[in-house]
Amino acid sequence: MSSLELMALQDLGKTSEKLLLREELLDKIENISAGSVLACSIAGYGKTTLLSQLALKTERAAVCVLSDSDNDWNFFLGHLFEAVRKSVPYLGIGEPENESQVLLHICQAAMENRLTFIFDNCQLINDGKVCQALQYIMSVAENGFRVVMGSREIPGFAARFILEDRCELLRRDDLALSASEVGEVVKMYFNEDNPEVANYLYNLTGGWAAGVMFCLRSGVSLLQESAHDKELIDLGLIKKYITYEILSDLPSSVVEFVKRASILDCLSADSCDTVLETNNSRECLNLLIENEIFLHKDPEEPTTYMWISIFQQVMADLLSTKERIVIAEKTVEYYLKRKMYMQSIDFAVKVGQPALICRALSVCGNSLLEQEQFELLGECARVLENSSEELDAFIHGILAQYYYVVGDYAKMDYHFNMADSMFGKENIYSVQRTLYRGLLKYETDHSKYHKLVNNALFYLDEYNLKFPFLLPRELKTLEKTSVLTAQNRRTLTRSL
Repeated sequence: MSSLELMALQDLGKTSEKLLLREELLDKIENISAGSVLACSIAGYGKTTLLSQLALKTERAAVCVLSDSDNDWNFFLGHLFEAVRKSVPYLGIGEPENESQVLLHICQAAMENRLTFIFDNCQLINDGKVCQALQYIMSVAENGFRVVMGSREIPGFAARFILEDRCELLRRDDLALSASEVGEVVKMYFNEDNPEVANYLYNLTGGWAAGVMFCLRSGVSLLQESAHDKELIDLGLIKKYITYEILSDLPSSVVEFVKRASILDCLSADSCDTVLETNNSRECLNLLIENEIFLHKDPEEPTTYMWISIFQQVMADLLSTKERIVIAEKTVEYYLKRKMYMQSIDFAVKVGQPALICRALSVCGNSLLEQEQFELLGECARVLENSSEELDAFIHGILAQYYYVVGDYAKMDYHFNMADSMFGKENIYSVQRTLYRGLLKYETDHSKYHKLVNNALFYLDEYNLKFPFLLPRELKTLEKTSVLTAQNRRTLTRSL
């Protein structure tokens, strides 16, 4: 074992009290007395920490943190021999006839002493001879010792063992921190339980350990505010880590794809090809899914994939503002064209672009009222209120009806007045305003407001105009009025 490896283990021993012990994973590995285990995931899921904890718990462990240098056969063999000799000091190989005998002696010593070989960074090994040696070690291990490996991808030399079910494979979901483990980490970091922060971090990171630790550096106060949708966490360090440790291992075409696709919440080959105007989406998605990078399957739609939130935020942050705006516009149009109205509004609100909210409302605003999606309409209203977006009469009309529902009649009147001002004569918005006023004040003066209501009903009937959204209270009042044409009554019945 190199001095670097020794130092890493020594440091781990000194700081182990600050690290979460992965007891379930360690027990799973230790229950395998002979054979191979591969912990495989992208960077940051705690593979090296897990292997280090295993080394500390194991009486006799030979640790090899592999590097590019191990693709040299002689270097690898010497590296392996020194690692074994740390656990078996009396190991000697005499004068072997050839290099293969050195490997044979090492494996015999491993069986005799029930060693655990620990190889980290296996993704770096590509030399044919070294790969064959590792395959040989994995094969012999089945007769009496254990090989535990860590890798960012399934190494070629291990593929056959996995396919033949001769190697226990721990994937991303096995390595990810559980919700309770994130809670333990938060408690260790802040010396107290904080379920709100723990739940926020788990939902944000999906149990990605590196993401949890980076976020904890922000401090408990910022995390608590971020848990209330304020998103105050600085993504700078996380972005650098993902760029250097993960994106650098991916083809440039896939990196470009994940950056641009980060605008989409749900990814399918069709949506990505259409919105991003590309033809390699299926290929990129397959690579990401097969290697469990950034995404997980949508439980309700097996051909659709969803982001782990923290990765989506970082990838989107790598896009220019202009790129984000263009892709967002195409995404809204994609949803609207396919009549996925809820998705279009949800998306427009999420990206917070007033123009996109108006575009979506112009197509499905009435549907949202009919489906009583008042919470979503409220989110739209809040974004538009705080923007300088110029609204057309239709959007003012939708907002007026929303404010009627929530009982803010001053804002209702404001938006009806704004819509009405865009016409030079009586129009649907002035009539709807009149109807609302008459119904809302009907009980205060039946005679006066009865006339207002009937005038509005006459105009709606005469010009075949749509009724505004009415709550049960106003619907009952409307039934009391004396004049309801057959058409108005049919409309009212549908509303009821």
